[in-house]
Amino acid sequence: MVPAHVMLFSVSPLVWITVIIILVVVFGASKLPEIARNVGKSAKVLKEELNDLTEDTKSDSRVIEGQNDTTADNSAKTDPASGNGVAQ
Repeated sequence: MVPAHVMLFSVSPLVWITVIIILVVVFGASKLPEIARNVGKSAKVLKEELNDLTEDTKSDSRVIEGQNDTTADNSAKTDPASGNGVAQ
């Protein structure tokens, strides 16, 4: 299976020209730069949000790993049978 980003550039030039002509007819030549600018801004915001989400996920996994280590240490120090919380 071919990745999507490879397939995007494997489209024939005739298809690209046809798409551009349809866009000019539908939106008009004066609106195309504004539309392209808005699409670019939206893509930038999406990329930033995905990066933030990835960073948050990584930091959350580090916190969870730290909590698991602490929980294991605390359970080794207590003795529930004696009731005093000190391992014997």
